[in-house]
Amino acid sequence: MTALSPIYAGCGTRRTTGSKTLKSFIAAAAILLCTISTSRGELILTSVFDGQSDSPQGIEIYVGTTGSYEDWTVDLQFDGTTTPFGVGYVFDSTVYNEGDFIYLTADPMDAIFGSFPIVIDGGVAFTINGDDRVRISDDLGMTVDQYGVTDLDGTGEPWDYTGSFAYRNDTQIGNPTFDVNEWSVTPAFTLDSDGNSALAGALGTFNAVPEPVSTTLLGFGLLGAVLARRRAA
Repeated sequence: MTALSPIYAGCGTRRTTGSKTLKSFIAAAAILLCTISTSRGELILTSVFDGQSDSPQGIEIYVGTTGSYEDWTVDLQFDGTTTPFGVGYVFDSTVYNEGDFIYLTADPMDAIFGSFPIVIDGGVAFTINGDDRVRISDDLGMTVDQYGVTDLDGTGEPWDYTGSFAYRNDTQIGNPTFDVNEWSVTPAFTLDSDGNSALAGALGTFNAVPEPVSTTLLGFGLLGAVLARRRAA
């Protein structure tokens, strides 16, 4: 009788099979599915904005995983300073749902754009402009996402959002090392001239799902082709 060998069949589970080809197929499929299911991240910084005449000023955060983020922080570094990031906001025990958008602002968003489900008054800490850096840190103090280059004044840089805003490209997840290529940055002073209309159209549009159905089907199709070829041989 052929001995059964354990392989991983899913995220945190194990399974046995006697077929080496089937083992390879299931293992590869499990890796693919685990990668897709964990690619959403937890809290993702999706926008930084400096509105018309400095109103509104703040950030948008996408909730990638349902849960409480107690003691997570939003940290800020202003202008050309090289002093460490300071804590601008500390999350409490509130449970947020996957797909929620959280707005931390220095201004009453509802008065400018109408009703937003989750708006948190960040106070003067969130009077950010185009040369400021923002990051999200977890409850262990580890950076999980960041906008802007640490210790660098953003004025004139590709990520400068003075009088404008930056919005994270769809399907991108949080990145503790800032990469401007993951963002779409509107030209400086765009919002001063268009009355915040471009920002109003962008907020709440981030899509964190990298087309999981089509990706999964493609992966299984390729694996199936390999399996059929090996059997034919």
